[in-house]
Amino acid sequence: MKRVLLAIGVFVFALVALSACGGRNAELEPEIIHENALPFLEDLEYFQVLLEENFSLLDAAQRLRGVDFDEMISLARADIIDAGEGINRNIFGNILVGRFMPFKHVGHFWIVDELIITNESRALIRQLTSEHESEPQLPIAQTVRAMEVLEAGFWEREDVIRWLSERIHGDVAEAMFEALISSGVDLALEVYAEWAYGRCFADVTTEIIIEDEVAYIGFRNFLFDLGDFEEYIHEFYERIKGFDHLIVDLRNNPGGFPFFGRFVIAPNITQPLRAEGLVFFREGNRNIREMLQRLDFMGHMELELFYETWLPKNEALNKWGFPKDLVIYDIARLEYANRFYREVHPALLSRFDYRPAFDGKIWVLVDEFLGSAAQIDSWFVHGTGFATLVGNTTGGNYGGERIFVRLPNSRIEIGFDLLYMTDSNGRVWEAGTIPHHFNRPGVDALQTVLAIIEDCMIE
Repeated sequence: MKRVLLAIGVFVFALVALSACGGRNAELEPEIIHENALPFLEDLEYFQVLLEENFSLLDAAQRLRGVDFDEMISLARADIIDAGEGINRNIFGNILVGRFMPFKHVGHFWIVDELIITNESRALIRQLTSEHESEPQLPIAQTVRAMEVLEAGFWEREDVIRWLSERIHGDVAEAMFEALISSGVDLALEVYAEWAYGRCFADVTTEIIIEDEVAYIGFRNFLFDLGDFEEYIHEFYERIKGFDHLIVDLRNNPGGFPFFGRFVIAPNITQPLRAEGLVFFREGNRNIREMLQRLDFMGHMELELFYETWLPKNEALNKWGFPKDLVIYDIARLEYANRFYREVHPALLSRFDYRPAFDGKIWVLVDEFLGSAAQIDSWFVHGTGFATLVGNTTGGNYGGERIFVRLPNSRIEIGFDLLYMTDSNGRVWEAGTIPHHFNRPGVDALQTVLAIIEDCMIE
């Protein structure tokens, strides 16, 4: 029996010894990195430190998107090493876009090189933009980049659709994806062009849904000057005078400038409306050098957001007497805090005898693809009670002032917002604004509103 136990002991010892030797050899074996990869590995390290020190929304991005930044960095590093001798600027760009796609739409995080693509792709863009002078270059470039990243194996179907949906309606993005995988970029862009030059491309659309009862106005985006639509909108208000309901559609609106306040809120209020929130930032090297040389900068004026006095976060929260049970996720890395507010003042029109242009019930349609300035509008509507939100939780994508930084070797530019902004209850804007009514099962936001209106009529 002792011999058996001795034999087992020797066998186990031998296995352990072999494993240990193998482990030592593995540790001593050098990592093979081609010299061509070294500049891109340096850029990746620079990128990592840049976000860790300056992107105040980094923890929120990880929490809300269900990803781990360190793991994303490790995967990107492995991709660069695997590319070896063949690594170049475009492949590196595909790696960044592919691996860090989950951060897109969080605080305007943007790898600007998504527009800097292969020579073949540039030729295609030049051809398309010369054929259609008014054709926006961004959707074209995004489509080409999506195809490259898809072919590189970084993305799946949902990733591409999310990417294309930044400024393209979700249904159209899905159709573009199907065209991409079946026939390539050319057909996908034909799908886009057919949609873009149709009725949906109009920046402002209006419709009478139920005569004398329900009217509709949709804002596709606030990216461009809508001043030319002012008379058109005012004439529409005259047309729907006496209606009971106005539905304002902000779905899929990527933001831009505060036209919602100008065309929807201001002409329809008799007293100023004000909403407040909290704003934080992390004192990173880029934040201080680029934006925060003084801690009394006043806010994002063009979006009608105004700040008070910046203080260390604990001092600020104590000074302003916020509830002790106030919960702010991700606050550990944030260092300074402030309050901010937005006010919209009445702008009543003489053509309506200085009364509200529309005096019925206002509904606002929202979804997860809405963001930036349209996110501010959704928060403001909810916080002031100006209208009733219907749809899905909004998309966020706003964190105040923005910086762009070039990586030192590839010169690829990284952009993101500097601040962490919340509503008055501490809910970060990146988590979205929750609507008053979610979509009813099997129908969209517009159909949901019409169903609610019908239910109210029956009651």
